[in-house]
Amino acid sequence: MESNKSKIFAQFIAGVFGGTILGIVGFVNMMNYGGNYGCWPFIDSLFGTAGYESCGSFGSIAGVIIGTILGIAVVSKAKITNYSKVATWLAIGSF
Repeated sequence: MESNKSKIFAQFIAGVFGGTILGIVGFVNMMNYGGNYGCWPFIDSLFGTAGYESCGSFGSIAGVIIGTILGIAVVSKAKITNYSKVATWLAIGSF
């Protein structure tokens, strides 16, 4: 059985992995949406830009937050026996 530190480290790396992946996906999807349809006025005023620029920034920030929460939740709920191996593979996937 591994220590609690390796589980916490695996959760941290899973948060980095999830935030990276969903941040990129959110950025590209919202940038595409903002470029084609325009962004919502609230988001435009929040970022001070219009269209794909504000939607891309919003999608990136939202994707990172959601991805981090999902990554940590998945690793904490999964039945894993070797957390250090999982953390290594997630770190390689993140970078």
